[in-house]
Amino acid sequence: QGIPGWHIECSAMAMKYLGETIDIHTGGIDHIPVHHTNEIAQSEAATGKQFARYWLHNAHLLSDGTKLSKSLGNSYTLADIAERGYNPMDFRMFILQSHYRTETNFTWDNLAAAKQRLTRWRSVAALAWQTHDTLDDDDDKDDQHGINGKILAAPHAALEALQDDLNTPEALVAIERVMDEIDVTPLHNLQHSALQQMIQWIDDTLGLQLFIS
Repeated sequence: QGIPGWHIECSAMAMKYLGETIDIHTGGIDHIPVHHTNEIAQSEAATGKQFARYWLHNAHLLSDGTKLSKSLGNSYTLADIAERGYNPMDFRMFILQSHYRTETNFTWDNLAAAKQRLTRWRSVAALAWQTHDTLDDDDDKDDQHGINGKILAAPHAALEALQDDLNTPEALVAIERVMDEIDVTPLHNLQHSALQQMIQWIDDTLGLQLFIS
C-alpha cells in the first residue's frame, strides 16, 4: 500500500495537533519550492481554509563558509560542541547573533565569541544579587542616575527589534548597549528592581538562562 509522503505527513500532523489553520509555519528556504508548496496545496484542497497565516523561512547554517556536508566532514552535533566545552546556551547566543534570513557561518572561533558574550551578560546578571533597594534610596537612584531608566528601556527597544521580522541581532545590540553602561556604573547606583526586570525579560524572551549558573 506504500508509505505516506513527507508532504502529506506534515499536513496531517499539523492539522491534528494545531488545527486546520495554523498561525506560524517555519522551515528552511529549501522547503519553499516543493515541500511547503505541497503542504499548502493539499491542506487547503482538503479543508478549503488558509493553511498558515505566516511563513518564516530561515537561511542555511554554513560551516567554515561551506554548506554542511557529511562527505566534507564539516558537520557537527551537539555532542561535538559539548566535547569542546560549550553548552546549548552558548550555541543559542551564536544563533541569535544572526538574522534568521541571513546565512550564518559556524566556526569554533565564532562560537567562542558567542560564549564570551554570554559569559559577560551573566556577570552583569549576577549584579542583581549584589544590589539592594530600600524605600529611602530607590527614588534617589531613579532621579539622580539615568542608567536605571536605560535599564528599564532596554527590553522595550529589544522588543521593537524582535517585532521587526524577528531581528534578533538588533535586539542583542539594544541589550548590549545598556550592558556596557552597567559595567562602568558604580554598584550602589544600580537599581536592583530595574536590573532584575531586565535580566528576567532576557531569560523569558530569549531563553539565555542568565539567572542560571
